[in-house]
Amino acid sequence: MKKTSFWSKEGLAWRQFTEAKHPAFWRWHNGWRLRLMTEEIAMAWDWPAEVTIMKRKLFCEWKTLETGQQIRMPTEDEWHRLCSQAGVEELGNSAANANLHLDHFASCCPVTRYQHGNWYDVVGNVWQWTETPIYPFDNFKVHPLYDDFTTPTFDGKHNLIKGGSWISSGKRSGVLGRVMHLGVTLLSTLDFAILPLKLRQHLLRLTTKVISYCQNMQNFTLVTPGME
Repeated sequence: MKKTSFWSKEGLAWRQFTEAKHPAFWRWHNGWRLRLMTEEIAMAWDWPAEVTIMKRKLFCEWKTLETGQQIRMPTEDEWHRLCSQAGVEELGNSAANANLHLDHFASCCPVTRYQHGNWYDVVGNVWQWTETPIYPFDNFKVHPLYDDFTTPTFDGKHNLIKGGSWISSGKRSGVLGRVMHLGVTLLSTLDFAILPLKLRQHLLRLTTKVISYCQNMQNFTLVTPGME
């Protein structure tokens, strides 16, 4: 089987353009290592793989052939059904039973660390791709800071991601959170230049406040699983 046989036409064009040979956060230094937010560690093979939707679909195609069963990503509705079956509810004021909004770590962690019903990592750790392109709910209104952010993605080509990540907070960390993805880069490494002007200005102001806050904090430590 040729290495390119599982790629879609769009995916193969992206791969050839980027010359991607492995997930973006993998590094080779006499062995595979994983780049985190502030450091590199020995490859954590039981951590989630952070990949584009094209790579995720590629894996599903390969797994379908390997198992003889139809494998694909869940739709948004199927993901909500999984949350219901797993007993996942909206977060309260206590720490989450999931790797969410910096409650536990400042990085990913093993996918078997947090169990939800009969499954693991139903929410948290990393965002999860779905088969569902983003679409507006009834009575949708554009936020002033996002006037050129959301509506251009109502084209059937921008898929929803669900579940939140280790750094997701607020509404994005909730079961009802809906986030679309701009392009094929990783959400956590989005090219700042492709964001709309108003949002870039807002993020610059917010980043300045966050940096000032962190500089004034005492005993501020980023914790990586396995190094607590």
